[in-house]
Amino acid sequence: SITRHKIGYCQDVPDIISYSCGVDPDDRLKMPFIPEDFSGWRKKLQKDILTAVEKAHSKKKIDLCFAYGTIRNFERQTLLKLRQMSIPVALWYLDEKHGFLKNQEPLIGAYDLHLSNSIEPMRWYIAKGQACYYFPQAIDPKIYFPKERTRDIDVSFVGAAYGWRLEFIDKLKKNGIPIECFGPGWDNGPVEDIREIFWRSKINLGIGFTGMSKKLTCIKARDF
Repeated sequence: SITRHKIGYCQDVPDIISYSCGVDPDDRLKMPFIPEDFSGWRKKLQKDILTAVEKAHSKKKIDLCFAYGTIRNFERQTLLKLRQMSIPVALWYLDEKHGFLKNQEPLIGAYDLHLSNSIEPMRWYIAKGQACYYFPQAIDPKIYFPKERTRDIDVSFVGAAYGWRLEFIDKLKKNGIPIECFGPGWDNGPVEDIREIFWRSKINLGIGFTGMSKKLTCIKARDF
């Protein structure tokens, strides 16, 4: 049987950067920092990750450490120390195509396997000698499911306003396509529950292009 240990959880909050780390949800440490203290937050995160993993590993052997993040979250030495405990480490990050050289390449070689949701970047990792496996997202049918709603949005797009998306959306509007956009940078702004937009839309536009590229694509939540 496989025992899953909740080792760490990290998130950005508008006014503070907070993180919690622990084996059990009720045993998590939660330390708020102002954004300017990112280096302090990152340093403490490394220590608490190792402490939590050692604690869990001493109780029952960990078969695999599944980590999500970049060099902003993990130091090379942290991942290497996990491997020194005889724990295989798999690293996953969905936006690697945006900043591979800056965010992901510095960690190559410090973990066992990279998981990518886009086929193109797999070549980048393999060329650097890092084992890589295609690992696209999936959905939980308990969360994403059809629901009866008034279809009052003809065409919707959910995602941040940047790159080639701006030009593409502008062309659609100029050609008479009544599209409503939701997310950072658009007039409607972000939405609390993107499912409501999907349920209300006759057509949900899925733009798979990433960053500034018209060629690199990957799966996004709106595709489901």
